[in-house]
Amino acid sequence: LKYDFKWPLHLLFTPEVLARYNDMFRLLLRIKKTQHDLHMLWMTYKQSTSFSMCQLHNKLMFLMDNLQHYMQADVLETNFSRFMDAVNKTNDFEKLKKAHAEFLADVLSQSFLTVTSSSSGESDYSETDSINNPVFCNIMELIKLCHSFCSMREVASDKEAENYYIRGYSDRFNKLVKQLMQLLVSLRDRPCGVYLARLLMRLDYNRWLSGEAQLTQSVTNMLRY
Repeated sequence: LKYDFKWPLHLLFTPEVLARYNDMFRLLLRIKKTQHDLHMLWMTYKQSTSFSMCQLHNKLMFLMDNLQHYMQADVLETNFSRFMDAVNKTNDFEKLKKAHAEFLADVLSQSFLTVTSSSSGESDYSETDSINNPVFCNIMELIKLCHSFCSMREVASDKEAENYYIRGYSDRFNKLVKQLMQLLVSLRDRPCGVYLARLLMRLDYNRWLSGEAQLTQSVTNMLRY
């Protein structure tokens, strides 16, 4: 994202702020592209006789669909609505600047691009810390797995090789999802626990994933808050 802001917008959209928006846009585009690639595979695999392949494909689509919906509805739309309410209630530039800082900090935090979210209004987003965010790292590994699955036809030369890759991808998926469930449950007492619970509710609405990870009771307790 590059834009030449005129006075006084350049006081809001500094180079550091634009860099954070670029971090957010990269993540959103990556999730959307992965979701699109998985859905396009439906035309390829709809006639497949391999139950394990169709099952894994459906699991990956379910994960990406709900992750994308979480980002769109629970993160962006919710925070933007709150931000616009604050904008419409003030004519003071400093209050507007503070509301924008809180909006961006909350979006970055709830998108797992920072470790914690500041609620003080003096939000410091001068440096993105997604590398140290375990949830972000886990989601990136799941996205990589989706990309590997989408390109499997390029590396699997026959049915035996295809079955080999499917088994490996399925094991990897189960391991990563279990780790994600454990992370979301372990962070429930943190300030981020509220929005993590929203993601968890989307991913595990029927307790199937938590059942696979043997965390059904922990997830149920978390969603009671």
